Amino acid sequence: INIDQVHPDDIEHVQRLYAEMIGQYNNVKMIEYRYKKASGNYTWLEATFHNLLDEPDIEAIVVHFRDISARKMFEDILRNSEEKYRHLFNVNPSSIIISDPSDFTIKEVNQAAVKEFGFSRKELLRMKTLELIPAKDEEKLKKLAQKLQQKANFQTANVWEVQTSNGVIKFMDSISQAIDYYGRKATLTIANNITEKMEL
Repeated sequence: INIDQVHPDDIEHVQRLYAEMIGQYNNVKMIEYRYKKASGNYTWLEATFHNLLDEPDIEAIVVHFRDISARKMFEDILRNSEEKYRHLFNVNPSSIIISDPSDFTIKEVNQAAVKEFGFSRKELLRMKTLELIPAKDEEKLKKLAQKLQQKANFQTANVWEVQTSNGVIKFMDSISQAIDYYGRKATLTIANNITEKMEL
């Protein structure tokens, strides 16, 4: 772990756990902390540390990472009032869509999604997520929707081609998380435009 990239408020926590791991062979511990991405923004990671220093073929502390930004954001939503939730949701620079995995109807979108897809908020709320992707990817989305309905904490990361209002195709790097949305199972998707990166 590059400690310089860890959020200042989380550095002590990460260092303390790492120090504990050094002397505990074959021990496994999990930690959540914020880490700075190349863009300069922080993302929440869940890291699992496994001390394998006593394994001759490894001799290292093995760390597995998982992005939990979507889950953290929704936890913040649940902790805040409706007014604060709206602000947190709408000012997020990433496109956010909340949809129903059973029929693909879109339940909520933020301003970034409105701008990215080119449709008005009212138009998006009358659409289905299937309408935003090419026909060739519909089966893939349906299979993921089934998993989101079956597993309570299911999370998946994918790159999707999406169709904007003027027919332009964009590539979106997305994370989708199964959530409880006002008593119903829903899909929270956070996506970022990587079209330029894909074209390069």
